[in-house]
Amino acid sequence: MRNRLEAIVKVKTISGNSRVLFIPIVFGVLILGNAPMQGADWPSYLGPNRSGISEETGWIPTFPKEGPEILWRARVGTGFAAVSVANGSAYVAGNKEGEDTLYCFDAVTGKEVWKISYPCPLFEKNHEGGPAAAATIDGDHVFHLSRQGEIRCLEANSGKLVWEKELPVTHGVTFPDYAFSATPLIEKDWVIVDIGMVFALNKKDGALVWKSEDYLAGYGSPIAFTVNSQRILAVFNAAGLTLLDTQNGQTLDQHEWLTFADCNTTTPLLIGTDRLFISTGYDRGCGLFDVSDPRSIRTVYENKNMNNHFANSILVDGYLYGFNGQMHKGLVPLECLNAETGETMWSTEVVSNGALIVSNGSMIILTEDGELVTAKVSPNGYEEISRAQVFGRKAWTMPVLANGRIYCRNIKGEVVCVSARGDTQEQ
Repeated sequence: MRNRLEAIVKVKTISGNSRVLFIPIVFGVLILGNAPMQGADWPSYLGPNRSGISEETGWIPTFPKEGPEILWRARVGTGFAAVSVANGSAYVAGNKEGEDTLYCFDAVTGKEVWKISYPCPLFEKNHEGGPAAAATIDGDHVFHLSRQGEIRCLEANSGKLVWEKELPVTHGVTFPDYAFSATPLIEKDWVIVDIGMVFALNKKDGALVWKSEDYLAGYGSPIAFTVNSQRILAVFNAAGLTLLDTQNGQTLDQHEWLTFADCNTTTPLLIGTDRLFISTGYDRGCGLFDVSDPRSIRTVYENKNMNNHFANSILVDGYLYGFNGQMHKGLVPLECLNAETGETMWSTEVVSNGALIVSNGSMIILTEDGELVTAKVSPNGYEEISRAQVFGRKAWTMPVLANGRIYCRNIKGEVVCVSARGDTQEQ
């Protein structure tokens, strides 16, 4: 029999009033019946589509009363880089004693398969430092960008170096205050590298295909999408939202978006087929832009209802879910916005200052304090499912769901893999 606990959750509604919800939190094993596990890899930052959404089904958002089963733990060093998972391996980077190391672990057991290290400063200005870009897995190869802007291509199975490029040195790229953070993007036969100047490199040998103008880098990652049969790159650099032609790297248009200390830290989010949402902290806010004509970005709205400091909002069925860095009493509440209007639907401080992804109708949240939380995705209010402490603070990196396992890392470099399969039998 399943135990139930009525959790009191205080939610601020759009009117600004508070209401109390009695939310049933279910502990224990959820009976799956015949529901099959449909696993999915997570091969890069924000998942396979850079949307923060996993297509995985059959995983269990309800934790046992004693908490989720810890499958394995590892220590990789200081950093913010998210875990990437593909083809049975989990990749994550950290910094120890003046070296960055990219690790490859067996995704199921946590056994170290290989690692590659190279000299790199922490770049700890105003934060702990360490690598920030996730690895991108493409077939038999892994692409990784260092905090110094070096891009490396490695064999996924062995870690053997295939090629590397020191782009800031060879192309005179302006170095931003907080070094480089963008996760490489695969676009057909190219790898797209955003270090302010955006590069398209041949995946096989790193040969230069094209490069863009030199903009001061932001700290998000590029995305690609198609408008009227034209393939477009969207990057969020220090100057603002910038659209590039993927064929030649030429700038099509730019919408100025200036933020304190040039900290445009999030990744543009595609809404529908021809709108882009951006959001930054430091009281700058958010905006939705019509890019149906990529040579003329048009503003749909700009407001301060969402201030994403370091973690992206996630779009589900026309609503955005994210942590609003417009602090209230020192907390950073989780909020829901209507994506089309920018109107706040609800806000809660039950979870504060975290990062999230979404899968199969549930949010998977990792808070700054190291709590792993699951909650229902709904524009009607916050409905918590489960909560467990997986490690100590602080954690600013999104959790990752892949093949029935949730991967979490904190800034100290603690990596935890927990089961979300609803059983204790790993296959």
